[in-house]
Amino acid sequence: MNICSINHIKEFKVNPNWARVGILGYYKYNSKIYLLMGRYKVSENYEQLCAISGGFKRTKEQIEEGAQREFTEETEEFFGKYSEEIKKDMLKAPIMFSTGKNGIDRILFLLDISKYVDGLSIENLKKMFKEHFKNKKNTELAGIDLIEINKIVHNYCETEIYSDFINFMKKNKIYRNENLKKLINQISYSKCIY
Repeated sequence: MNICSINHIKEFKVNPNWARVGILGYYKYNSKIYLLMGRYKVSENYEQLCAISGGFKRTKEQIEEGAQREFTEETEEFFGKYSEEIKKDMLKAPIMFSTGKNGIDRILFLLDISKYVDGLSIENLKKMFKEHFKNKKNTELAGIDLIEINKIVHNYCETEIYSDFINFMKKNKIYRNENLKKLINQISYSKCIY
């Protein structure tokens, strides 16, 4: 698994031609872990699940600024009132990354979103997400969704997962195993003992 802190990611070479940054949010609810995913509208009747990320403007912003900007844009400011908290929490969050031949090509902050959703049920959040995106026009995503972690890492979702994210999971050795779940549980446990 390629994982580090914000201080260490800046020591690595980021692909100068193409890099994506974002937030891989997770939510622990009723002893299950859910990942916050984007619903990318491929065509009128076809969606794929994707990471909430986008292009990094490396000459204009820091990595964490780009990741938060993309998260805000892609979620259509659903978490807008928590922007300052998210910014602070990102600086403490572990970062997963993947590399290609020209350096790091994807950076995702692994962020616990539970304090931004006030303990709401998965069903209520899914309704709120749909309502939030219902009247949005010209959005990059058709919506956002919480998907149980096993459905993502073992690839048995009702909605197909975008191949780029599958490649990211494979590069990080979190595909078709329990490694991401173990990492999130370890992060959650570490928070409890401080």
